[in-house]
Amino acid sequence: MNASDVRLGQCYFAQLSERSTQVRIERPAPGGGWIARVLSHGKHAKIKSAAQLLRRCDDEEVAAVVRGLEPNRRSCIEPVTELPPFVFENKDGEILTSPPPVKRIKIAEPPPESMSLLDAAAYVLKAAKKPLSTRDIVEAIIRLRLWNPSGATPWGTLHAAISRDIVNNGEKSRFQKATRGLFDIRK
Repeated sequence: MNASDVRLGQCYFAQLSERSTQVRIERPAPGGGWIARVLSHGKHAKIKSAAQLLRRCDDEEVAAVVRGLEPNRRSCIEPVTELPPFVFENKDGEILTSPPPVKRIKIAEPPPESMSLLDAAAYVLKAAKKPLSTRDIVEAIIRLRLWNPSGATPWGTLHAAISRDIVNNGEKSRFQKATRGLFDIRK
């Protein structure tokens, strides 16, 4: 299966470990791939590439899985009779009719060749001209190919680095905390 054939909200047979199971693609994963919900137990799994998706499930196959779901032995909840419809939500939990737009940051001049993570963050914040979260900064840095993350949570690494820079340099720091979770470039 090709990555261009994968649609959010659709159900597929996916190769997870040794066996295939039915999943519903819920959102793109940071760093590539997708986050999917396994229909048999409801937990999330990461689909790293389209090669893990074997084929699309038809409605009867999804209904068969839903009919077979039962609550666990400690649960007092009635068995599930149908899957809830797939919806797009924004950060506030409001339901959207279409996927949220991808944030794009316009950059006027090309970036310098080699940059540290803090230099790249300062570059992105200067170009954005508004406070951003560390997740947004890291997404822009990766998209602009200014830095390649090696850890599982690059936004945590950046948050720690910016916070350490603010504490160590005080008023001389390039960064300032705008509000909770948002950083800006010092004017």
